[in-house]
Amino acid sequence: MSTRYRRRPTPVLAVQWTGDNETELRKFAGFRFTIIGDNEQLEVDNIDATARLLETPRREWAPLEPGDWVVRCRGMYTAVRAVDFAKDYELDGEAS
Repeated sequence: MSTRYRRRPTPVLAVQWTGDNETELRKFAGFRFTIIGDNEQLEVDNIDATARLLETPRREWAPLEPGDWVVRCRGMYTAVRAVDFAKDYELDGEAS
C-alpha cells in the first residue's frame, strides 16, 4: 500500500546573480563565488555564464548566468537556474 507524502518546505537564503552585483554575491557566498574572466570563458560549458559558484555538496564549480540564484541552506551553497527557482521557491518573510 502506498502513502502520499509531501516534501517539507525548508527555509533558505538566496541572492540572485544579476550580472552586476558582484560585491553582494561575494559578501553572501565568500570565496565560493567568482567572476569568469574573458580568457576563462572557453573552460565553461555554458557560454552565457558570467560567474561561477563552488557548490558545497559536490565541490564542483557551477556556471551562473545572469538571473540564476545562489541558495544557502544549512551552510551549503547551490546554484539554481532562474526557471527552477521560480518553480520551487516562494518568498518566506523578510531579508536577513
